[in-house]
Amino acid sequence: MIPFVGPHDPPTLEDYHHRSQERSRVIGFGVETAVVLPCPFCAAPEWLTHRIVDTFSSALRPPGVVCQVCGRGMAAIFSTLADGGTSMELVHTVGDPAPHYLPPIRGRE
Repeated sequence: MIPFVGPHDPPTLEDYHHRSQERSRVIGFGVETAVVLPCPFCAAPEWLTHRIVDTFSSALRPPGVVCQVCGRGMAAIFSTLADGGTSMELVHTVGDPAPHYLPPIRGRE
């Protein structure tokens, strides 16, 4: 089986990390502080911008956000824990599989 790497994906994990770091940033101040994130699959720039204080109501809630470059989507599933805390799990919602060099991401059921 040939390892999967899509046409828009960085060719190696090192390239992916470099692009992701280069394209991630924090903007704003105080309650307006936001993060600008690249696509978690192909590292395309400006995949998601959201205010830190809106994390639990962000665009990552299902159905999630789809990358305009590679066509893959991701959503966050939030769960309340027995101790009152919150957990977040990222799930792959649509599109080709992630590149072979990334850790497995559960698909949405």
